[in-house]
Amino acid sequence: MSLFIKKANFIHKPLFYIIHLIFSILSITPQRWIPIPPAIRAVIDAYPDEHLQAGYDSEKKDWVIQVPKNDSTVLFYWAGGKLLPEELLDTEDNYRALIYLYPKEIPDPKMFTQADIERFKRSGDTEIRRNAPEQYSGFLDTIYDSASQASIEKHIRTVQFLGKYVTIHEKIVEPLKRVENKILKQAETDPLAKEFIDTLLRTDGYLWREIRDTGSRSFHSYALAIDVLPVGWGRKIVYWNWEKNKGNAEWMLIPLKDRWIPPLCIIDIFESEGFIWGGKWGIWDNMHFEYRPELILLQQYWPVF
Repeated sequence: MSLFIKKANFIHKPLFYIIHLIFSILSITPQRWIPIPPAIRAVIDAYPDEHLQAGYDSEKKDWVIQVPKNDSTVLFYWAGGKLLPEELLDTEDNYRALIYLYPKEIPDPKMFTQADIERFKRSGDTEIRRNAPEQYSGFLDTIYDSASQASIEKHIRTVQFLGKYVTIHEKIVEPLKRVENKILKQAETDPLAKEFIDTLLRTDGYLWREIRDTGSRSFHSYALAIDVLPVGWGRKIVYWNWEKNKGNAEWMLIPLKDRWIPPLCIIDIFESEGFIWGGKWGIWDNMHFEYRPELILLQQYWPVF
């Protein structure tokens, strides 16, 4: 296997020319340098403490992310954002992407085409969900030591968030604390932020389980997700599947005004610290925040390249 490993940051052009000159003087032919794609840069830059590196496998014609683990390293092939080990590449179609482009805006049902509506109906169909490709968890399990319930629970911490207790992974204690501090600061001058705090009923974090009707693990099982519910949340619709289970086959067309949505300033604050909000998914979950710093970075990197 022809594999070269590089840091995520691009080599500055003058430095690259100097390195190339040194190779020329020494009569060594350097391997052709390939710019690291923004999606892979986003993954590596999102976890600076993990010392991830990226390389290109010229035989398999795919990028590889190298994760140091104890005294060894674990390799994950990009595989269209699925992050698979080499032994699973032949069954790549059995898995769905872990890395995707997180939307900047909330999808508005008023803008949906008939094709969009049909796509959402298929995505929400119970049988289709049960038979859909799973999300491979190996990369996250390596980062968060979450391959089993016993291993993840060694890393669970109970913290206070806006006056409520929530159980989360120790690696996101500080990001969540920064979210809390920003919300409290915002609430000093913003009545919507203050109302969000004052009407917060409960926060739910770690729970070892799969996503409903699928074989993929919920991000609650990695202790990376937090559900926030306000007092009187039942007066508006919070979660697509609860509405579908009531018999509403056109749950995707429920107007935004009829859904409970956290204040936009709250969503912005969570995103500023690496959390995505489930209300921007087509299969929307408006109480749900999830620590995915690589998706936030990819959203920022994508228009640049």
